[in-house]
Amino acid sequence: MTMPLLFAAVVFSVVYQTSLADLLQSLPGRVSPLWSTPQLPFFFFVSAVCAGLAVVIFASWHMNVASGKGLSAERVAALGKVLAALLFLYLGIRIADLLYRGIPLLVWKNNPENVLLGLEMGLILLPIVLLVNERNLGNPRIVYLCSGMVLAGLITNRLNTCITSVEAAMNSRYLPGWNEFLVAYSIVALGVAAFSLMAKRLPLFLEP
Repeated sequence: MTMPLLFAAVVFSVVYQTSLADLLQSLPGRVSPLWSTPQLPFFFFVSAVCAGLAVVIFASWHMNVASGKGLSAERVAALGKVLAALLFLYLGIRIADLLYRGIPLLVWKNNPENVLLGLEMGLILLPIVLLVNERNLGNPRIVYLCSGMVLAGLITNRLNTCITSVEAAMNSRYLPGWNEFLVAYSIVALGVAAFSLMAKRLPLFLEP
């Protein structure tokens, strides 16, 4: 069952990211040019791969703390090196796309859109700077902290793309209701509980 499940997971993930990007691109004039680009499906895909690696590092650390079943320091360092390379690619093409479309990176201007864009890019840039250092790669705690920053940066990117960009283009503000918070946190809690159960029952972190 391993290969069919892996194939289904990859296909579902790619289709989901592409569909979300297509939905946002179907709203011309209603999405800020800071995040609206023809390359959005590709950006979503690359960032989702980065998020997948960051989640593995993040989960491995917590499983190691909880039950001693996490990945070895060598495996974590290898994943961190690959993550740094993919983050560099992602950030590079994002900046190149903005410059190609003639959009200045005025992240220092005091408005919510530029501040949140600066936060998003900063949370991606700092892990790159840390993970290119071999000494930092040999420290699982630093790699773990970098994975947390990457996840925070990519969550910020999705929120910016889906909410901040629309607010900027439509000159409006959106505040989620209590029921939306409840549903979101419930889904996250169920996911964490399911993963914890699988990690205890299945050999997810066994060394080959």
